[in-house]
Amino acid sequence: MQDICREAALSPGAVYRYFASKEEIIAASCQGCHQQNLQIVLDASEQSDDPLEVLDMLVDSGFGWLGSDEAQDHLRMNIQLWAEALRSSQVMESFKEANLDIYRVALTKLMVRAQELGQIEASLDPEAAARVLLSTWHGLVLQKAFDSTVDVLKYVAALKSLYNGTFSLQSKDGTIASPEEKPPRC
Repeated sequence: MQDICREAALSPGAVYRYFASKEEIIAASCQGCHQQNLQIVLDASEQSDDPLEVLDMLVDSGFGWLGSDEAQDHLRMNIQLWAEALRSSQVMESFKEANLDIYRVALTKLMVRAQELGQIEASLDPEAAARVLLSTWHGLVLQKAFDSTVDVLKYVAALKSLYNGTFSLQSKDGTIASPEEKPPRC
């Protein structure tokens, strides 16, 4: 609260004229992120009809930012927000709506569309695939918060290799493909 009051140039009494509690302040900040996250998804979706290209754009913009120097303080704040969400149902609801739900829904839609186009395995549950992709973001946030030397570009390359089907050289029948044979993108 002292940091919030200092940043807002307000006394604690003045802050509480606008917000009833610390949880309400945190929930309001999550709502501010809601519009920003929604715009990121909309912008990427408007640039291509190819769901895997849209996924690439989302990965590049989001993960690329994690590689910046100014991201480190934000990462630590995110982890504190996660802890606060576990303690407060009000913060949890705001966080889920502003972050988890926006990306889960958007990624699920991308997975469904990619299945329709034959780009990814049709038997995958689209929401489960979306949650796996979303967990890569949260996993990297946590790793970068603890180890600022994590190479985001290498992480992104490995992630893209996973969802583009080039992570494994082993075919579905258990044989190993030669390095010059790339498995199909599905």
